[in-house]
Amino acid sequence: NAYNQTKKIILRKVKLSAGTEYSDVELMKQLSEDNFCKNPDLLTEAGKALHLIGASFGCHGKLKKEMEYYNEALRLKRAALPKRKIEYESISISDTLHCLGFSHDNAGNWSDALFCYDKALSIRTTLLGKDDLKVAETCHNKGAILCEMGSCEAAMEFLEEALRIRILHFGEDHEMVADTQQWMGNVMREWGDNDEALEYFKEAIRIKKAKLGENNEDVANAVHNIGVVLDDMHKYPLALDCYKEAFRIREICFGHESLQVADTLSCAGNSCKF
Repeated sequence: NAYNQTKKIILRKVKLSAGTEYSDVELMKQLSEDNFCKNPDLLTEAGKALHLIGASFGCHGKLKKEMEYYNEALRLKRAALPKRKIEYESISISDTLHCLGFSHDNAGNWSDALFCYDKALSIRTTLLGKDDLKVAETCHNKGAILCEMGSCEAAMEFLEEALRIRILHFGEDHEMVADTQQWMGNVMREWGDNDEALEYFKEAIRIKKAKLGENNEDVANAVHNIGVVLDDMHKYPLALDCYKEAFRIREICFGHESLQVADTLSCAGNSCKF
C-alpha cells in the first residue's frame, strides 16, 4: 500500500514536470532508459521519486529492492547535474548516498556502507558546513558501524563529532543526544572501560525516560546494555535486576514471543549461572 500510494503521488509530480501524458508503466520504463529526457529538473524529480519508492521498500525490510531504487535514483540525480559539475554540488545526492549506506549497514555490508557514508559526509560538510544536523546524522551512523567493526578509536571520533553538533542544536537533554551517548557507551564497553560505558548508558537512560517515558523500547535497550556491562564487571545480581527491567519493558513493547525478549532472557539466564 505504501509503495503504491508513494508511486502514484510522485509519478503524478513527474508527469506534471515533464508536461506529458505518459502512463505509469510507460514513464517507469523511460526512467530506466539512458536516453530518458535530459531536462535536469525532470531528472532530479525522477531521482527523488525513485528514492522515495526505495524508502518505502526499506520500511518493509525489502533491502534488495530498496538498494536497487536508491542506485537508480543516484544515476538520475547525477545525470541531472550540469556538465563538468561534481557530485558535492547536490545535497539530494548526499541524501540518497546516506540512505544507501544505511541499507548496506542493515544488510551487513559494512565496507559498502562506509563508502556511501564517506561520500555523503564529504558532500554534506562541503555544502552545509561542519555544524549541520545532516553532518551529525552521517557521523553518528558511521561511528556506529566502526564500533560494530571493533574500530573503537575511529568510532569515538565520529560519535564525539555527532554529539557536539546535536548538543549545539538541541541542548543536552534530547533523545538524539541520548542515541549518540548510547553508542559511545557501546564503544567504551568494546574498549574495556566499563565504568565509562556505564556513565554513558546511565545518561542515555535519564534522557530517554524523561522524553519517551518509562516503557519505551529505547529505554529497554539502554537498561539491557547496562546489564551487559555489569555482567562484564561480574556484578551479577545488579545485572539481573537490569535484565528483569529490560524484560518487563520489552514484553510490553514487543510481546512475549519476540526476539528482543528472548535476547534479554538469554542474558538473564547466563547471569543466574553465577
